Amino acid sequence: MSVSVSRKVPTPVRYLIAFAISFGALYLAFHDQDWAKLYAQMCQMNFVFILAGTACMFLSHYLRAWRWRLFLDPVKKGTRVSSGFMALIAGYAANNAIPRTSEVVRPILFSRRERVPIPETVASIVIERLSDLFGLVLFLIISLFVFEDAFKIAYPRAVHELIPVTAALVVLLVLTVVTLVSEKRTVTIVNKLTKRLPIKIRVKIEQGGIGFSKGLQSLRGPAFFPFLLGTFGIYLMYALSMYVAFFAFPHGEMSHIGFGGAVALQTLSGLAFTIPTPGGTGTYHLFISRALTNIFNVPAQTALAFATIVHASNYILTTIIGLGFILMEGISMKQIKLKEEELVKEEAAVVLQAVQSPTTR
Repeated sequence: MSVSVSRKVPTPVRYLIAFAISFGALYLAFHDQDWAKLYAQMCQMNFVFILAGTACMFLSHYLRAWRWRLFLDPVKKGTRVSSGFMALIAGYAANNAIPRTSEVVRPILFSRRERVPIPETVASIVIERLSDLFGLVLFLIISLFVFEDAFKIAYPRAVHELIPVTAALVVLLVLTVVTLVSEKRTVTIVNKLTKRLPIKIRVKIEQGGIGFSKGLQSLRGPAFFPFLLGTFGIYLMYALSMYVAFFAFPHGEMSHIGFGGAVALQTLSGLAFTIPTPGGTGTYHLFISRALTNIFNVPAQTALAFATIVHASNYILTTIIGLGFILMEGISMKQIKLKEEELVKEEAAVVLQAVQSPTTR
C-alpha cells in the first residue's frame, strides 16, 4: 500500500475551515444570550480564583515539559525542562492565532535551544500525543461511569455511540504501542508505507520513526513510573485548574459541582481542543457551557460567563507569554512557512504508521 504524505487540502482552505468551525461554535454558544446579563455575570466573578486556575494550568504545562524529556532521552540526554516549556507555550501561542501552527513552532524552537534534530523532535511529540490520547480516553471512560445517568439524560445518543468508539480506540492504541516498541518492526513499517516516496524524504521519515520507537522504549524500566507520575500530575492540574475557577462566583453558583465534575468538564475541554480551531475558541465555549447547563444544572448565562472568562484567561496569558518566547528566539513567519511543508510530511508519516501499524504487522 503506497502512502502520500502531501497535503490534500491547501493551507488557506484548512484555515478557512478552522475559522468557520470556530465562528459557528461561537454562534451556537452566544446567539440566544442576553448580553447585558452575561456581562453582569462576568463582572461579579472573583478574578483571583480565575488566575489561580490559570496558574494551575501553567503548572500542568511545566509538568508536560518535564514528561517530554522522558521521550527525548534516547535521542539526547539531559535536555532542559525550560526549553521544553518555552517550546510548548510558544506552540500553544502560535496555535491560538493560526490553527495547527504549533506543529511547526514547537519543534523549531526546541531544536534551536537543544540542538536536537527536528525529525526526532517531531517523533517525540507524536509519542506525547499518543500518551495524551491514552489519558483523555481513560478520563472520558471514568467520567462516563461516574456521571452516567447525567450524561445519558443530557446526551443520550452521544453516550451510546461514544462507548464502542472509545473501546475501539483503546484497543487500537494498545496494539500500536505493542507493535512500535520494537525498533526493527518500526523500520519495516516505515519502509512499507513510504516505499514510493523520494529517498531523501524516506530517510528523514525513517529517522523520525526510529526516534519514535526509541521514545516508546524509553518508557520501559525506570522511566515508566516517572511517566505515569507525570501524566497523572498533568491531568490532576488540569482538573484542579477547573475546580479552583468554580469558586470565582461570589454566591457559590458552581460550588456544588465538586472535583469529580471538574474532571468530567476538563475531559470535555480536551475533546473541544482536538477540533481544529484557534486555541479551542468557540468549541470550548460551546462544550463547557452546554455541559454545565445540561449535566450540572448551572444557569445558562452563568455557565457561558464561566466558560468565556476561563478560556480568555488561559488564552490571553498563554498567547502573550508564548509570543514573547517566539520573539526571543527570533522565529519569523517566513521560517515557519519554509519548515511547515517538511514537518507536515515527516509528522504525517509518523502518525500514519501509528494508526495503520496494527494491520501491517
